[in-house]
Amino acid sequence: KSIANILETHSDGKIVLSKEGVEQLEKTQLQPYTWRLLDSKYSELEQNLVDIRKEYKLQPHREYDQFFATPASSVNKYHILKSKGLIEGKNIMLLGDDDLVSVVLALDEAKYSQITVLDIDNKILSTIENIFEQKGFKALKTGIYDARNPLKNEYFGRYDVVLIDPPYTSSGVKLFLNRAIQMLKKDETFEGKYVLLNYGNSFKSPEKTLKIQEIIGFFGLVIEDKINNYVQY
Repeated sequence: KSIANILETHSDGKIVLSKEGVEQLEKTQLQPYTWRLLDSKYSELEQNLVDIRKEYKLQPHREYDQFFATPASSVNKYHILKSKGLIEGKNIMLLGDDDLVSVVLALDEAKYSQITVLDIDNKILSTIENIFEQKGFKALKTGIYDARNPLKNEYFGRYDVVLIDPPYTSSGVKLFLNRAIQMLKKDETFEGKYVLLNYGNSFKSPEKTLKIQEIIGFFGLVIEDKINNYVQY
């Protein structure tokens, strides 16, 4: 159908779908996203994270730029990965995991191939290791790592998806994105490799988001989804 057939101009100058355009849209049977944030069926996972944080007395360290996300937010990250088919059979890297997303993956018995967690905070790593051992979860690899240092060869080009939650500055995003790209496998199919990037700024300074978009474009990446307000701290 030509654009002229599915659009029409109102007297006030607004361009809208014509009746034929609406009919064509209905025929496509477009569906909303399968994921819905803060889904009630994940309340048990959220409660498990609450209990884990209490048991291990985890506290954020400001020297590491840590701000713990709410349990619901950690589950949201998992939920998005699951809905996009980025878990089953995948090698997953979490470059920093103070939100314990790796634990959510294991608690919901996700059928990942391997989870690797690199973090500068040994307390976070030991907590994750203990949880995996106690509950009999498998396929976990951890390591102390400061993203400002060069990446070890064993982490280059090995992962299908990388999760990053860098400092919310241009330099922080650029550094973590660079590391994430180094970690991703070469895309030899049309399946694609993914980076889940968390970033936020004050509503008073939306122009900062444009700088982040420039950085993403600089690395030759495409933004598939931009999801607002799905992480809270």
